[in-house]
Amino acid sequence: MHPSTELYETQVGQMRQVALADGSVVRMNTGTAVRVRLGWFGRELDLVRGEAQFSVAHDASKPFRVKARGMSVTALGTAFDVVALPGRTAVTLMHGKVLVEAADDRREQDRQLTAPGEQVRLSGGSLSRPVRVRLDAALAWQRRLVDLSGLTLFDALAEVNRYSATKIVVAEPELQHAQISGVFRAGDVDAVSAALSTYFDLQVLRRDASQVVLGRRSAAVPGGKLIAS
Repeated sequence: MHPSTELYETQVGQMRQVALADGSVVRMNTGTAVRVRLGWFGRELDLVRGEAQFSVAHDASKPFRVKARGMSVTALGTAFDVVALPGRTAVTLMHGKVLVEAADDRREQDRQLTAPGEQVRLSGGSLSRPVRVRLDAALAWQRRLVDLSGLTLFDALAEVNRYSATKIVVAEPELQHAQISGVFRAGDVDAVSAALSTYFDLQVLRRDASQVVLGRRSAAVPGGKLIAS
């Protein structure tokens, strides 16, 4: 395999699947950039930003390594999802086995072997222990859905706003830690705004091409389950 370097990107709201020269497949979520270097030395990828799933073609002589915001993931033949976003860097394993390392610290306690259905997060330069997660929720984006189950309003808005150039803003700081739940079509700003308005008794204060601002109508419900339309 002759050495090569390629940069693959998606724009806001766009998803893309890329077949690599070695037979591996990269599925890219919204707002994602992946730099790929393939050659006799191995297979090295940088998740510059965003989220992608990697389905790795087996080749024991050429390790497949993905780096993302201070974290390194090494696999031989497997499938895993990596997120590299402000405030969230994580690896979720679909099948096979991967070794997750803190890229700037090779101490034994900063290495984690994961099993299918487990997730490892990087926080403050250290790796969490693997925890079980719902794969259908972690991979909802591949069905063009956004699963907000168990998220705070603050985290839910960050997730929803990844998929649209029109951002939803809730002008009520006391609601940011309210727990919500719901599944929506990726980029469906109207459905999410309507659900938030109903369950937190909000109304649209201002709307333009760049944002929808929601504010208090009356007393807010402390938490709720959002129902996608």
